[in-house]
Parts: sequence; C-alpha cells; structure tokens
Amino acid sequence: MQQEQELHTRSFVGREDVLARISAWIDGAPGGGYLLLLGPPGQGKSALMAELARRESATSGCMLHMIKSHRHPRRFVPALVAQAAKLAGTSFGPAAYQGDVDALRNALVRALGAVVEKRGRAVVVIDAIDEVEGDQRVAFLPASLPAGVRVVLTARPEISLVEALRARLSALEERSVPAFGAGDLPALQVARAAPARMWRVITPRRGSCSTSILPVCSGLRAPSTRASSCTCP
Repeated sequence: MQQEQELHTRSFVGREDVLARISAWIDGAPGGGYLLLLGPPGQGKSALMAELARRESATSGCMLHMIKSHRHPRRFVPALVAQAAKLAGTSFGPAAYQGDVDALRNALVRALGAVVEKRGRAVVVIDAIDEVEGDQRVAFLPASLPAGVRVVLTARPEISLVEALRARLSALEERSVPAFGAGDLPALQVARAAPARMWRVITPRRGSCSTSILPVCSGLRAPSTRASSCTCP
C-alpha cells in the first residue's frame, strides 16, 4: 500500500484548492464525522487521497488505506488498527486483529480513541470504498465516531453504495471531486517542463496521426496531444 501511495505522490501537482477545502473540513468541527468524496473514474481521487494522507501524516498523523491493495475488511481493518497503534504509541494485543468484521470494527473504534487521547485527533483516509469486497461493504465502518475522529472516504457515484452509507453513518457529508481547473494550470505547466521520466508516452495506434502524453501523476488525467509525422493514407 505504501508503494501505491508513493506512486501517486511522487509527481503530484495542483489541486491545492481541493486539498485546502478537505483540510478545512478535517480541522473544523471537533466532533467525529465522515466526508464522502464522489467522482467518476479518472477524476484523480486516489492521487488526492495519497497526497492528503502524506500531508496529514507530516502534522498530526494519519491512517490510510487504498482499497486496491486489499479489498476485504478482514484484511485491511487490522492494518488500520496497526497504524493506530503506532500513532498512539501503544499495543492493543492480538485480539484487536482477530475476529469477524463486527469485532474488527469495534477494535478500530477503540484504536481510534487511543489515537485521539495521544494526539488530540485521529484522521483516517480510505480510498475507493466502492471496491470493497464482501456482502456488507460498509459494515466495517462505525455508525458513529468518537469525538476528534475524522474519516475521509472516496467512491464512484454508485447509488446503492451511497444510499447504504447514508443509512449507516450518522454524521456524513458528501461532496463531488471537481475536475482539474484553471487554477491548476501553473502547476501543470511546471510539470510539463519536468524530466521525461514523469511522463508516459502512449504510442499511437496504426493509422493514427497523434501521440498522447500522460503525466505519471494520477491527479492529472487529461492527456495533451502533439502532432507527429505520419504517412497515414
């Protein structure tokens, strides 16, 4: 999972306004709560979450899980508990990492409480919750959170999932992830001047007259196109 995060953050640029709004939500009300960020594939959600977690880790600490690395709660909830133990500077014992989803959820609540007691707050970032496996995809999430716990989730705008989250979570705020905006252009221009290793060149298909260039950074999804010499009929 760390490798996936580093892949996203290595050449991350732009989106400062979006990150600022998310950070303001985290720093806002002291009560526990969830923020659900919705966006279609390719909107840069994973890159945003990787960068958000990096910045939060540099201040008060953050627990991160990117669902693509492990998709079942019985595998990734113990990993979140382990991250919480490290942030709290304590050990929760073997029982905190065992049992069914209900037992693991309860262990996570206790672990988050320990982080709040140690650091003043606990921030959890979970990317791509729509890709969680299992019959009850949202059952691992506590219906209510202890004061000081702020959880940021991302998902595709899947109606059934959103309705399930609304029904389960008592303090849920929903926002859409905006596309790359004009304010990101200066950072994008700097990225274009970066070494070639930051860009992935897509070889044109036979019969095509253009070559697409995509930045490695997952936060940038709109390709630029440059003309290439072509002998197409």
